[in-house]
Amino acid sequence: SGQTQVPKLRAAMKSLKLARLEPDLATDGVIIKAKREKREYEELYRKHINIIESPSADFDIYKLTRQIDEECVYINDFENPGNWGKRNENERSYCVSLISRIEDVLSAPELSCIFRIDGKRSILEEIEDFLSSSDKSVLRISLKYVSFAYNAREVLANALGRNMLSKARDGCFLEKPLLIFVDEAHNFLD
Repeated sequence: SGQTQVPKLRAAMKSLKLARLEPDLATDGVIIKAKREKREYEELYRKHINIIESPSADFDIYKLTRQIDEECVYINDFENPGNWGKRNENERSYCVSLISRIEDVLSAPELSCIFRIDGKRSILEEIEDFLSSSDKSVLRISLKYVSFAYNAREVLANALGRNMLSKARDGCFLEKPLLIFVDEAHNFLD
């Protein structure tokens, strides 16, 4: 199933990124493809290709399983080659286990601190505030209440590390250097 699942997952993430950038292209945040024209999608994809192809995951993850389902179409409509084809039930059946796994992860109580922040500020917003402040010199981030299940601590530490590395590569710390200390690193790094 990996030969079908991986391309559909990637296509779904790209479609959701495009849906966020071009909401008029989407229906309830999801891009419907079956029997629809490709031209507008392809033009807008090219317009935003740098953002869509970037490694950041700026899309609504709760729409991911619906978008994977929408990606399961034939590449062309035989009657109208400029359109995607009808739903491909074989591809859909190969993606059922992927869709189930994603839904399980999104609903897992152990990961609610990552996926369901319920009006709380994200940790990335807290980091941005800290970095832009001139009167704060220490930011302590505790993962004490983050579960070990689903490798949640490792995933979170990796995401934060990638965010900070990206900022460093963009030169954000040239004027105001930053030191990151990871206590008990064996709990976060494999």
